Amino acid sequence: MSRQAGFTLIEVMVATMILGVIITAVLGPLTGMFGLTRKSMAQTDATSVAQATLEDVRGQWLNWGKYDAGCVTGDAFPATVTVSVQNLDTQLGLVGSATPLTRSTLAACLGSTGPRTDPAPTTSPALRRLTVTATVGGRPSTLVTEVAQSND
Repeated sequence: MSRQAGFTLIEVMVATMILGVIITAVLGPLTGMFGLTRKSMAQTDATSVAQATLEDVRGQWLNWGKYDAGCVTGDAFPATVTVSVQNLDTQLGLVGSATPLTRSTLAACLGSTGPRTDPAPTTSPALRRLTVTATVGGRPSTLVTEVAQSND
């Protein structure tokens, strides 16, 4: 009886089992990182949507009439975005309660035809707190800023 070179069945089974344990140990954390990457991308996307909305409102409020009326024009905000406005006094104290902000037609925004040509109306708050919350992929992002009345 001659002995042939090669691996026994037991050796092959042990090697396969060791390889399986190593692959499981490597792939477990790797798939977890893919999940974190997806969550991180959704959070980044939500922050980008919120920032774009916030900058749009701030840009439109450079027009005195839109700021005074507390409105913005254009297409509706995305369904995943909520915007609220809180009037503030000059000491950053709250005046009244926060109200939701929605888009209006150009005609509905008073004074939406150009820059300020007269002094600021005394009825407009000097500051407004703008809160924008956007949700993408179940990940919310909230941005808050204070917007001052334009003197232009």
